[in-house]
Amino acid sequence: MQTNRLSILKIIKIALIHIGVGILIVIISSFLNSEMKFNNWRSDQISFYLGLPIIFEFIRLIFSHYYDSKNIIRPSLIFALLISSIGIFSMQFFILPVANIGLLISVGLFYMGSSILTTLVDGNLTKISVQGDRGRIAAIIQVFRLSGFALGGIVGSILYPEIEFGDFLNLFLIIYITIGLISVLSIEKSENDYTYNADFRSNLKNLFVLLKENNLPKLMTIFLMVYPIGLYMQDLIFEPFVIDVFDFDKNNVGSVVTLWTSLTLIFTPLGIIIGKKTKIIIPIFFGSSFATIGLVLFIISSMINSISILYGGLILFGIGNGIASGPAIELMLEVCGSYKNLVTVLLGFFGLMTTLGRFLAAILGALILAITSNNYQLLFMIESLFIFVGYIPLYFVIRIFEKNN
Repeated sequence: MQTNRLSILKIIKIALIHIGVGILIVIISSFLNSEMKFNNWRSDQISFYLGLPIIFEFIRLIFSHYYDSKNIIRPSLIFALLISSIGIFSMQFFILPVANIGLLISVGLFYMGSSILTTLVDGNLTKISVQGDRGRIAAIIQVFRLSGFALGGIVGSILYPEIEFGDFLNLFLIIYITIGLISVLSIEKSENDYTYNADFRSNLKNLFVLLKENNLPKLMTIFLMVYPIGLYMQDLIFEPFVIDVFDFDKNNVGSVVTLWTSLTLIFTPLGIIIGKKTKIIIPIFFGSSFATIGLVLFIISSMINSISILYGGLILFGIGNGIASGPAIELMLEVCGSYKNLVTVLLGFFGLMTTLGRFLAAILGALILAITSNNYQLLFMIESLFIFVGYIPLYFVIRIFEKNN
């Protein structure tokens, strides 16, 4: 077992891929969707066609199994980097509202590859670390991911109005591949990177037995499925929303993306500090509450056509997302680290639950908009309710975890 704390440099080199993934998530959820809207896609179509491929992330569980049982990681990471890069490159050929299957496949390849990359990297860091490391690891992972959001938002907002969208995608693809190669080549097998022999069916059986007999991972599963619906229902349609309701152009869209990504990054350290000084549930609760108030302000802004209230809501949403995100990741890593033989499989499974939540958020959002003829206000209201529902399993997760530790 690992007894010494990992060096910051080692954590940074391995976790670097989160910057690249964060950049491209913003490119897809803030600029690809905007480009689709400017090319006459309906908002419900955008949410559906960018949300449905999230289901491709389910493949991460298979790769997690082979890492836990066979310690196969670098070939898996190279494969994941390749297919996600192909996905990003091919998106530019399906911007018009035709050949929609091609867009589904392109976005799906990115989601599939990026989910494998982040799951295996997080699993590696969790395995070779001690409990005291995981707060630092969670902080670095989240700061890197949010740095990717901010970098994608800031640079994207500058370049989006100025260059062709194909060139725009290709530039960020080069950045992604460069960052990905650094991270993949930095992975090192360690004697502490323990494995055990089991076939995939046995691994799944062990996972389901764990979920059946232990309330902690069971409640964490519920939280990770419900909570993302409260944070991601607006993710793919916010830019189409401001284009529809406030007649934003490409420059205005860029300013919106820059604002929330930057604030989320800036306030992430505050959430981590609060979690260390008090209890981990405090920053998650207050951050989520700020995000909820932001959603309410989105509703009010659309009712009275107030851009200033819209930006006020965006500020609160960005701040709240930043405060809550770091502690939530730390909690997930700590729960995974409590079950040594299933670290990466459990991490992959938790990732699937988050994936399922994001998938349901996108599909539910598309259905709401399609049925109500773009009633964004109802969508934001339902999203807020899901945030509060997520507090229930979170409360019991914290109680059980603190009791066990």
